[in-house]
Amino acid sequence: METLTVRQVSHLLRVQERTVLAWVKQKLLVAQEGREVGRQKQLLVEVECLRETFGEAIDDFLEASARGRSVPSPYLLAGEVAHLFRVSVYTVSRWLQKKVLTGTAISQHLLIEKSALVELYGEGVARYIAELEQGWEPVSPFLSIEETAALFQIQPRTVVRSWIKRNILPALAVTTHAVVEKEPLIKQYGQEVEWYITALERGEKVSSPFLDIKQAARLFRASEQTLRIWVKNGTVPGHIVSGEFFITKAPLIQRYGREVERYIAVIERGKNPRSPFFTVQEMAAMWKVEERDVIDAIHKREIKAIKIGLHYLIPAQ
Repeated sequence: METLTVRQVSHLLRVQERTVLAWVKQKLLVAQEGREVGRQKQLLVEVECLRETFGEAIDDFLEASARGRSVPSPYLLAGEVAHLFRVSVYTVSRWLQKKVLTGTAISQHLLIEKSALVELYGEGVARYIAELEQGWEPVSPFLSIEETAALFQIQPRTVVRSWIKRNILPALAVTTHAVVEKEPLIKQYGQEVEWYITALERGEKVSSPFLDIKQAARLFRASEQTLRIWVKNGTVPGHIVSGEFFITKAPLIQRYGREVERYIAVIERGKNPRSPFFTVQEMAAMWKVEERDVIDAIHKREIKAIKIGLHYLIPAQ
């Protein structure tokens, strides 16, 4: 009769050896006494009872063990799957009960089959599993809906009802639970999104890399319609997602300077700052001159200004 040692079973089922021994005592596993090791007889767990409980999922592991080779367990733990899909362990247990995920349970110990996860959910999940098997602490390849909403400064329901349903964001769904894939999101929206995700993975508090259209319009003393035109023609760096405009902070600061950086810093503290710029019209009124006189002074570099399209702005300080 084929058997495995307690150590082999603990490796297969991802538990401590004492847990395996407890399951034998509870008659959840069938074991027999083997040869004497030291002053105690070694317990051997019968493979037949393991096959009855766990089925074909353990075949490769059993074959490798019979040949004296060590291979990873074919299972993920519930906590690892919860981390992968950005949900609670309770949610994973519900998915297992409803057969949304392929796996089994022994006592209260939940095991989810790796191969079925990879087949259903692809390369990102395969990489996550590979990192686990190498002993690393992998990060999930997904963002939760709430994290994605915070990235774009929108409501979570907009992410789900509009963007994901219309395939605007790279996402996958497990029943009604959706997650957004990090890698294609970074490819689509660039380095600033990568920095945001990296900071999240480190557990750091992080602000969105984007200004919304209202914040940018207030900054540049322009209408929202003008900002949309500037984003479309590349005057202001940003992205258009399902008709929504998102202005990218880092290149905006690089392009337009310290005043913009200070304005953004105040926004990130949760406040609504005034624009750090005067318009040409405001400067003309303050100086009691014509607007063309202000523009002439800008051209002669008598006063500092930034130019956005045909629009001049004079720093307030």
